[in-house]
Amino acid sequence: LLNTHADAMTAPSVQGGEDLEQLLSAVLDPVMAAIESAASSYSDAEAEAMAAAADIAALPGAPPPRAPPTGLASPKARTFAMNNIDALSVALLAAPPSSEAAVAPRLEALAAAREAHFEAAVQAEIEAVMEGTGLAGAFAAAQGMMSGGDKLDAGGAACELPHIAAGLEKLYAVFTVGGGGGGGGEESGGTTFPSFGYMRVDARKGARARLARALAAEYEALYLSVATTYGREGQQALQRTPDDVRVILGV
Repeated sequence: LLNTHADAMTAPSVQGGEDLEQLLSAVLDPVMAAIESAASSYSDAEAEAMAAAADIAALPGAPPPRAPPTGLASPKARTFAMNNIDALSVALLAAPPSSEAAVAPRLEALAAAREAHFEAAVQAEIEAVMEGTGLAGAFAAAQGMMSGGDKLDAGGAACELPHIAAGLEKLYAVFTVGGGGGGGGEESGGTTFPSFGYMRVDARKGARARLARALAAEYEALYLSVATTYGREGQQALQRTPDDVRVILGV
């Protein structure tokens, strides 16, 4: 389409031509809508099969395994969208120079859409780490405390010191596996440091680095909240300082 339009604009008999922005909209808008629709209906058959097998093998009375995320809640769906957006961007980057005025805004819009999916994929993995360690409630309460809210001991069972201490053991194991800004995906302490193995290699390093920075910031808030709320007992549960964690994660 872009090459044909460029040829038409250089033909001696052409006095104007179709508006390229309208042509691009007619082609790209339906494609983007299809990408978003497909990502929204995404299901991970492999993860669902593993969850079903774990449910069958579970001991009587054990809680059922958590169902894998589907649709845009799945980081793999976000990566699927990113890969398709990248393909569109590559096609636009090959546009003739005469198309630059119409193509440049489209490239910016595609970059923004890709970044939104990228950020959502990383955030989903952060939440998976928090859920896997059992510290999701404590992390949320710590952020609230840092913003002027109540101390942790007002946050219920999820914020009691024994629960936090048990979760911290798992979290420190996750940090160790994930040292250097991204782990290899080994299981440790009941959860796994996200390896982003489903992402393309060129995006994987950035995702790991962003995840490490976010976890380091979340841990610092939790560290300060535990120390302030529980005093000496809290300090005993906190085996790593925020600086220790930043070094381990390569931040």
